[in-house]
Amino acid sequence: MPRKKTRHLVYRPPSGFYFQATPAMRRAGIFSESLGTEMKTAKARAQALNAAWDEIRHGLEPVGKRPARPGTLSHLVEKLRPTTEWTDKAPATIDELEYALAIIEPIFGDYALERITPEACMAFYSALREQGSIHRAARVMKWLRYLFNYAIRFNKGGTNPTLAVRIKHPKARRTIWREDQVQLFIAKANEVGRPCIATTVQIGYDTSLREGDILSSAWNNFQPSVDGKGMSLSLVQAKTGREISCPLAPETVSMIEALRAKSGVVPLATAPIIRGPHGRRYLKDNFTHRFRDICRAAGLPDELQFRDLRRTAETEVMEGGATVPEAAAMTGHSIAHTSRMADTYTVLNERMARNAQAKRNKRGAKV
Repeated sequence: MPRKKTRHLVYRPPSGFYFQATPAMRRAGIFSESLGTEMKTAKARAQALNAAWDEIRHGLEPVGKRPARPGTLSHLVEKLRPTTEWTDKAPATIDELEYALAIIEPIFGDYALERITPEACMAFYSALREQGSIHRAARVMKWLRYLFNYAIRFNKGGTNPTLAVRIKHPKARRTIWREDQVQLFIAKANEVGRPCIATTVQIGYDTSLREGDILSSAWNNFQPSVDGKGMSLSLVQAKTGREISCPLAPETVSMIEALRAKSGVVPLATAPIIRGPHGRRYLKDNFTHRFRDICRAAGLPDELQFRDLRRTAETEVMEGGATVPEAAAMTGHSIAHTSRMADTYTVLNERMARNAQAKRNKRGAKV
């Protein structure tokens, strides 16, 4: 008798099992998850997510939406949601918090805060490590720790049991794109009929803008530079809320103009520059899948990610001798934050060391 397939559970070698949530699921608060390489554990988690989804589909009240008992972790979350502590967070941060809560609440939601012990938190963290990556486990624990800290600040809890857990954090990424890899990706994207994705990568490489900011850019963000020389993308960053104006290289401008010419009509000012074949903005998941398909078709390493373009651009800017304030103007970070984050976004290399020595030698002999 054939083995019954678990809905929405997919296997993607070599990474392992994933729960692939549909758009309707995500709107209801059930999100995609990486479930590790152990089939039994992955299947159990997928079945639990499917059961929650069935409750929603059949008109029952979702587990996470039922009134929570006072004093429980779910009650704390209910009290947190309407506050500015939640609503002032950037959309991407809220998405990450929702993702973590979808994992935390089924385990701890019905427990009173004082009954959640350090031992329980350690067991939870160990299970996360077994089921997925170090990055995922650290991200979920970060938000569990945040919830207890929030409870303590507002006298809703006495201690933070997560402090007993030694959380291993993933090493900071150091991956950067080579220029030939960028050009190879762009050529392949155009070859397979995805010029919008080719343009997105070109903009990311040129400006260090985040993927979300590029995908949300409209034609009214594409305008002449303040000095009248060339064109810029002027926008408000979704993550930081900072206004930023990014001058564009001539080749980037040409690719953007080609998208406008291809449509055959003058687009609305508020229409997205980057559009899928359907004519609407790309959803994040859809863009990610198409981006990865093109990377593989182009023979690029799986380790390359879109976010690495931001680090690549910053590294090249610093190689070129830009100061911290100049780099901050490009990335939209504060000057202090740019200085602190230099190790994260800039890959120090031999060329930069040679530049430093050359500048040092220009000072002349010491007196």
